[in-house]
Amino acid sequence: MKVLVADGSQVVTKRLLSMMQEITHVEPLTPAYDAQATLDSMRANDPELLIVDIHIPGAKEMDLLPTIRREKPKVILIVLTNLVYPQYQKRAKALGADMFMDKSKEFVRLSQLVRELACSSFD
Repeated sequence: MKVLVADGSQVVTKRLLSMMQEITHVEPLTPAYDAQATLDSMRANDPELLIVDIHIPGAKEMDLLPTIRREKPKVILIVLTNLVYPQYQKRAKALGADMFMDKSKEFVRLSQLVRELACSSFD
């Protein structure tokens, strides 16, 4: 399963990539650090899973989500953010996010989820 991580923080992407490399059947793609790189990589590599922060450089708050969903309707889209307010979660889901996760608290849960998704996509 190809996974694209899109986040402006190199610390976060490094941690996510390290986590992904340990999961069987997961192919982490080169991370995207801004909105344009996210779209370019998504179009070129056709990931099955896209993990994105709603505050990525080059895009206004959540503006990237509808474009991702329109261009890649089957991609699993997970928003990973520090902005975990209910109104953000509701808006992200309305714009096409499949899941909304807390960047500061849910890395272990995200790892488990990716492992489950990778196993189910391999079957």
